[in-house]
Amino acid sequence: MKFGYCTSFDNYPLLDQLGYDYIELAGREVVGLEKSKLNEMEKTLKTGRVKCCGFNSAVPGEIAIVGENYSEETAREYAKKLCAVGGQLGISGIGIGSPASRRLPYGYNVPLADSQAEEFLSIFGEESAPYGIKIFWEHLNPTEGNYGLTWNHGVELVKKVNMENVMMVCDLYHMEVNREFLLDLDQEPSLIGHVHMAQLEGTERRGILPNYRARYEEFIEKLKSLGYDGIISIEAFSGSVDEEAAGSIRLLRELCGMQKA
Repeated sequence: MKFGYCTSFDNYPLLDQLGYDYIELAGREVVGLEKSKLNEMEKTLKTGRVKCCGFNSAVPGEIAIVGENYSEETAREYAKKLCAVGGQLGISGIGIGSPASRRLPYGYNVPLADSQAEEFLSIFGEESAPYGIKIFWEHLNPTEGNYGLTWNHGVELVKKVNMENVMMVCDLYHMEVNREFLLDLDQEPSLIGHVHMAQLEGTERRGILPNYRARYEEFIEKLKSLGYDGIISIEAFSGSVDEEAAGSIRLLRELCGMQKA
């Protein structure tokens, strides 16, 4: 397996030093950068060892995925722009999590929300296909939103979209907060296109930590048993990037049998 870390481009040298294979950038931030900055990033990514596997945090809150403010026209306009930037940077995937973009008001029609999410993903699938980019729907948890909170719901949604380049992010952090079962991954394992890991420690979303090693071992063995051999990205929002990134890749290497524990 290959390892990535979700962080800003300023931390590219750190990830290179630590031995990460990929950097994963916040799409909603990258899409607004000036052309000169994008050109500079493109040059670094083409010549450097560490590549950009894709975008997390891809959709800003003002671009609705579901709900009263959803607009097919707005979604397509943003998808065109984001996918063009992703194509320039040579990414392979865009994760659609973005909880602020999928909060429903009380009593909102859930079947309507499902149809909106299907259309949104279809739009992104269509706009990303010419660049060879895959779209990954990410299930969340109730601390972040109120729509698309389980792995099984996400799988059903992606199956309805029925596009080869629309898949799922398998996120252990959300599964743990939701108390979902790894057995749920047996439902359409071919839809696992990308993997995120992080650890809830108190109120903080940290990188992976040695105290939870047994659970990570179980998770990675499950992925291997389902035939997944892709990228695992650490998506931590707390702690210092230096410490979280260093500790996480050390543990990932051990868990994946790349060095002795």
